Amino acid sequence: MDECHRKGRNMADTAGEAVANTGCGGDAENVSVATQISIPNAVMGKFQCTSCKKELSSKDALVRHYKRVCGTRSQIPCNLCDKVFKCEAYLKDHVRVKHFASLGKEVSNTASIKRIRAETNIKDKCKKTAIICNEEGCMAISFGTLRSFRKHLLDIHGKENKISTHQFYSLEEFDNWKDATEIRTGVSYKGKTGWRKNGNTNRMTFYCRRSGNYKPRSIRKRKLKLQGTCRIGTYCSSTIEVRLKDGCYDVKFFEEHSGHTLGQEDMKYTNLPMSTKNYVAERLSQNVPKEVILEEVRNFGGRSRSTYITHKDIWNIEEVFDLGKLETPHKNDVISCRMIVESLGNEILFYKEQGQESFYPNISKDDFLLVIMKAGQEEILKKHMANDKLDLCMDATHGISGHKFEATTLMCITDHNDGFPVSICVSNKVDENIIKIFLSEVKKRVGELKARVFISDDAYTFQNVFLGTFGINSIRFMIKCTWHTERPWQKKLKALFKTDSKLKANIYSMIHVLKITADVKTFWIRSGSFEKFLNEKKCFKFLKYFQNHYLTEERASMWAYCYRHGIQLHTNNYLEAMHRALKHVYEKGKKIKRVDKSIVIILELIDGNIYKQLYNQHFGVLATQFINKHEAGVCLTVLKLSEELFNVNSASKENVVYEVENLGTCEFCRDRCPTCKACRHMFSCTCIDAVHHLCKHAHAVMTFMVNNEQIELPQVQPAEFDIEVLMKDIKTKNSLETASVSKIEDIENTMDEIKFLLNSQKISIAHLDTIQKQQKRSKATLERYINARSPLL
Repeated sequence: MDECHRKGRNMADTAGEAVANTGCGGDAENVSVATQISIPNAVMGKFQCTSCKKELSSKDALVRHYKRVCGTRSQIPCNLCDKVFKCEAYLKDHVRVKHFASLGKEVSNTASIKRIRAETNIKDKCKKTAIICNEEGCMAISFGTLRSFRKHLLDIHGKENKISTHQFYSLEEFDNWKDATEIRTGVSYKGKTGWRKNGNTNRMTFYCRRSGNYKPRSIRKRKLKLQGTCRIGTYCSSTIEVRLKDGCYDVKFFEEHSGHTLGQEDMKYTNLPMSTKNYVAERLSQNVPKEVILEEVRNFGGRSRSTYITHKDIWNIEEVFDLGKLETPHKNDVISCRMIVESLGNEILFYKEQGQESFYPNISKDDFLLVIMKAGQEEILKKHMANDKLDLCMDATHGISGHKFEATTLMCITDHNDGFPVSICVSNKVDENIIKIFLSEVKKRVGELKARVFISDDAYTFQNVFLGTFGINSIRFMIKCTWHTERPWQKKLKALFKTDSKLKANIYSMIHVLKITADVKTFWIRSGSFEKFLNEKKCFKFLKYFQNHYLTEERASMWAYCYRHGIQLHTNNYLEAMHRALKHVYEKGKKIKRVDKSIVIILELIDGNIYKQLYNQHFGVLATQFINKHEAGVCLTVLKLSEELFNVNSASKENVVYEVENLGTCEFCRDRCPTCKACRHMFSCTCIDAVHHLCKHAHAVMTFMVNNEQIELPQVQPAEFDIEVLMKDIKTKNSLETASVSKIEDIENTMDEIKFLLNSQKISIAHLDTIQKQQKRSKATLERYINARSPLL
């Protein structure tokens, strides 16, 4: 070590005296560097410092020496005492010599040592992760290599690192041993670099996963978990050193860990073993349910990390191994959507991508619009149109892709009392112009629609556009969803009656009674009493609001149950169930960013509903509800008033009589009682149960008619669908495959044309090779897509 570093802590005094001799008042900061430099022997090329008499090889070195060592007063303070130092090396020596013994309890644990190092402005020499000893009471700063760190642990702390050697003759044997070691110790080992060649030998080191500093991949918007990061901020002494020579793997395993503990408390920082990941990935590829996989792994995991496997771990394995991912025809979203549309052919009613002009007015260039109606959807819709029992729902779901696109669904209620999407429109927004194009394209395909019931949300956009497209008489019963109707009532009451909660509850309960009133005359009598009540309570604002929006005869027919006899639709529950299945079953609760993946998911949803209709056609639905209602209605007393009207006594209330009306026979509905063959379209009743179901009073009337009038049971002719039409898009290995095959043929034709041009000397060989590589990559990608999308039939 040179003379300057040997002087150590006396350097500040020497520098002060040298400054005083210059006659500049002792202010070292105002002294010019040139005044402190003397050149006694310029010929010899030696430069001497006037303060410490040290000779340097050049003038630049002398200037740098003066600025860093002798030219300024102390700048780096010690936060444990009043001394200041010129460089970090002197401060480190000072802390190690003066404060190590006097701190006592403050350095008795690792956390205090780290705090002292931070307070004394100590910076590690290593540019990467420093090798620091975290043993209690140790103030060693850092080490250059793991070898010196292990020697320090042995000499100072008496910890000997156990070393074991192994020899393997294949990489598979080494991987099996490494995996078993990780399971036994509960710690995984990762290689920071690849194989490094040194002559005929390749070397590689696997470090303990707890080694290193936490380095976020990007600017984090969320805080870290409470458990913190698994990195300990330094290197662990445990490593696996592998040397490969002549096909033989020589392994040296340093088993002892430092800087962290082993056991159950550190299990939260441990990753799943690779063998467990491979097993889970294999079972997932075999379509084994996740719950079964969890049970299998937990039963054979012992006390390792595999015992604590969760659903989140399985989702991560799916992501890493590319399992369950949707394959798309092209990596570009726009091109992929275009290929999907081309593959579906005439099943796409309308398509406009962003940036493309449209012949429809009021559609901007930036709008996206896709209307889908597959052959199976068209077949089912036409069958229900022929039966004159068409019940329609219409609503939109939000956020089906990362671009915040929306899917508007036109759904019909089938004979099995379930919803079926007859057409879906994907667009970047939902407004009157988009809906008008959607319904206009449906009209071009299937003709005029005449709905018995049409239900939508509280807004009138869907209904107004539907009436404008198919005519004023296209809807017989136009009703509002109960959920969307009650929500404005609650918001208005909350805004007007913030303090009087009792009055607010009374008003809402009276509105609810109005809503469920089964008789029209009773409804208007009760509505008059309700208006009188609001006048007495001086609720004039709410009275005016309710009269204008809900108490006109046209508006009341949309939300009051007394106008819904024989109608089982009250909410958009069928659409909500489909939207929930779309997001949580088909999208698996994930946010799909690409539009083409969203379209593929919607196509899978449509295929699933077509399969469901085929199942219902052959197996029907459960008849438990009909059987229970029929058994309860057999015991009731029926009085015939006319050919169409009947009175039925109540089973639970005395002196209460319900009026049942015979609406005629129904020969198409499949959802009917297996005993009396009655369906919900044949009767209407004044009881509240008839609003939702075929009530027991209707069963009683049907039984009375069969027993006393000897009428024949209706012959059911359910709507049968053409199976070949419904299976058209499912049995052809998916319509997307057709587009992919045609695309491959186009690629091959393009390659033939390029070869022909090459023979004509119109392009260069280098250009041909580049194009061929691109075409081969595209062909391979499309072939993988075909294999992934082929159904298992």
